[in-house]
Amino acid sequence: MRCLSRHFARIAIITNYESLIEYFRDEDDPISKFCLKKLNIEFQINLEFLSSILEELSALCQIFQRRELTSIDAFQFARAKICKMKEKYLGNMAWNNKISELLKKANDLNISIKTDDMLKFINLLCDNLEERFPTDEVEDWISFDVSSLLSCD
Repeated sequence: MRCLSRHFARIAIITNYESLIEYFRDEDDPISKFCLKKLNIEFQINLEFLSSILEELSALCQIFQRRELTSIDAFQFARAKICKMKEKYLGNMAWNNKISELLKKANDLNISIKTDDMLKFINLLCDNLEERFPTDEVEDWISFDVSSLLSCD
């Protein structure tokens, strides 16, 4: 559930990003100035990046909430999501359109953006998911599969 709520919170910030900047520009207090300083292009790129990651995780979270989901199905969905994320972010790296546009904008403004930290985050995330869903664990989980239990004599 946390992935879902965090993903939707980031969508709200991304959707209203320009409005937030305008609001903080119009206000003349230290907190608004601080917030405006933090709402830079690097923050926006990181926000878009996290949003894309949380979109993947929230989709997996929604799958895990299905009533008819078996432990084997959950395991297979999790392993598929790990493979997808590794391929998408660590394999043939292709940023989504919004991130690509922001990286180009940062480059045009001569602002250096470190994407290494983003890749490190993906590595850590995938490692964490792989620890929770190790490939050799499926043999143990088969004993909880309803179809296996029904086929016993």
